[in-house]
Amino acid sequence: MIEFVIPQTPADILAMAVQLLTGLAGLALFLMPRVLLTRCGLEARPASPEAIGEGRASFAGFLIGASICCLLFQQPGLQQPGLSFALAACWLFAALGKMVHVVIDGSRCMHVYVRLGVAVLFGGVALWTADPVALSFVKPQSNTQWYSFLVALVTFGFGVLAFALPKAVLAFLRLQPVDGKPAAFGEIRGTLAGFHIGVGGTFLLAPGIFTGLMLSICWLASAFGRMISMLSDRGNTALNWLKLAIELGLGVVPLAIVFGFIV
Repeated sequence: MIEFVIPQTPADILAMAVQLLTGLAGLALFLMPRVLLTRCGLEARPASPEAIGEGRASFAGFLIGASICCLLFQQPGLQQPGLSFALAACWLFAALGKMVHVVIDGSRCMHVYVRLGVAVLFGGVALWTADPVALSFVKPQSNTQWYSFLVALVTFGFGVLAFALPKAVLAFLRLQPVDGKPAAFGEIRGTLAGFHIGVGGTFLLAPGIFTGLMLSICWLASAFGRMISMLSDRGNTALNWLKLAIELGLGVVPLAIVFGFIV
């Protein structure tokens, strides 16, 4: 049974603050995708106005999912150091993406530096407050292990693609930079890439029940965001139905394995 407790130590308070703020950032993207993406320098392509809903799905889903998992499962009796480590990895890879963005894309606006500083701060606090995690790559030995491994590999691979080829990922999401400014690439290399790399990479190096749950919940949160987008952002398109099917599949498989429906 999950036992919720109020954090008592400064480290616990800081850890929960990062988890809550991560979730609130995801919730803001979920509720106000157009406003938040515009502030990040992103907008839908003229031919695909419904693409603004990617803020609810591709961007918000992993922030909300990672936050929920840490808040729910980092309780007494369910301490899972891999979850705090995963959140730290998400923010630190997001910070790395933003730093690469500053150097390669040449975007040196104040708001870019602010978001970089937030990512470094959140990642550093999450890593400092996380318990040690034994990381090791173990080749899957059974079909169920292979299924979860492949979901994590797809997640990690999408993050690497977003980090290395932000223009291609923008085209896939049907988004474009506002006024052609390069600031938008920082969000693709940063938050979008960082959370996919962090969640997928942590499972690959520290597979377990709770890291599997985080992987599942992040994809299901993305799928839920896409469903809301399809209802409210004029997103009832064939491409969104395909993306929804993929996100549901990637989310359901690890969850079904954790609860023993796939053996």
